[in-house]
Amino acid sequence: MIIGPLLYAVLWIIITLIAITPILMLAKRAGAGGLVGIYVGLTIIATICATKIVSLVGLTVAGGTIIYSVTYLVTDLLSECYSKKDAETAVHAGVLGMLLYFFYSYIVLKWPAPPFWN
Repeated sequence: MIIGPLLYAVLWIIITLIAITPILMLAKRAGAGGLVGIYVGLTIIATICATKIVSLVGLTVAGGTIIYSVTYLVTDLLSECYSKKDAETAVHAGVLGMLLYFFYSYIVLKWPAPPFWN
């Protein structure tokens, strides 16, 4: 049934557009630092959501694909409205955030559960 996947695609696009609005408001109010924080948050959220495979209008993609695409808008805003250095700072902070996420996730997944958890 094509209506189901199409509905999800439209919903995904609407959510993305709604997510851009506060990002633009934050860019005006908090400056480059706020956008760097948004970029790092979106990068980590996209990494987590990428663990689920979804069907998007007949295409099979990772769940974080559309979320990650919003990060391009954020780095474009940083580069165009502030400076290229601010955009590079955001990318470096995002990579560091993802590395920390992977490191801590690995530790938590390998950590033995208490006996009552089974």
